[in-house]
Amino acid sequence: MKAKYKMTGCARFLIFLIILVPIAYFGSKYLRDSGTWDKIRDKVENNDKNSVERTIEARNERIEPTSAEDITADERYGRLRRAYDEQEEIIKKQERTILELQAEIDRLKANQGTQSDQINIPPASQDEPTPTTSSSDAPSLDDLLREADSNLGTSDSNNTSSTTSRRSLGKWSFSYSGANGELEFYEQDGKVLSRITVEGDNRVNINEIVLSGDRFLVRNSPTGEYYILRNNGDLDAYDQNGFQTTCRRVN
Repeated sequence: MKAKYKMTGCARFLIFLIILVPIAYFGSKYLRDSGTWDKIRDKVENNDKNSVERTIEARNERIEPTSAEDITADERYGRLRRAYDEQEEIIKKQERTILELQAEIDRLKANQGTQSDQINIPPASQDEPTPTTSSSDAPSLDDLLREADSNLGTSDSNNTSSTTSRRSLGKWSFSYSGANGELEFYEQDGKVLSRITVEGDNRVNINEIVLSGDRFLVRNSPTGEYYILRNNGDLDAYDQNGFQTTCRRVN
């Protein structure tokens, strides 16, 4: 009885190669010669390329497309918008400041006008005269002194009165802001003084008078008071705001 042989795996593999290799060789050669191989290769490459493109497109759909130009434009617009808003706020603040300053100016003008109405309005019956200039015809301080000496019956040469004597240089009556009073110039202790009395008021206002040109200045007056003699002997009263009233000569 013959012995049975069992084919090993290696033998089977060799038989497979002996059959498959010629088939593969002749098959590939046929495909290359007929052009079918190129078609298959192009189809496979196209499929791979299309697959890659679809993958990229899907990824781009999930990510918002941006560019350097778009980002720069957005940032520029944001900066310009913020700068515009800041300028608008600055302009509004400046307008508010201008309105406040204008209101303050109007208030100061109104207060100044009220004070001017209370202080500077002379009696309605008097017209403001034109201030007189120094003239040889206008009475001077020396004229008043000589007139006072004449009224006392003395002269400069024989005057023996003490330094504390009081000599009246002239008196004037006045009416101002509804009040009537009397103004007197007199010499005492080598100084010329003014004495003002108002009817119904027990107070007496005494000030030193200094001659400057044609003006009798009230020394240390807070309102800059001064007087100017007219040719007829009347006395015009002024202060820093201008003419106040005319004092009529009494003696």
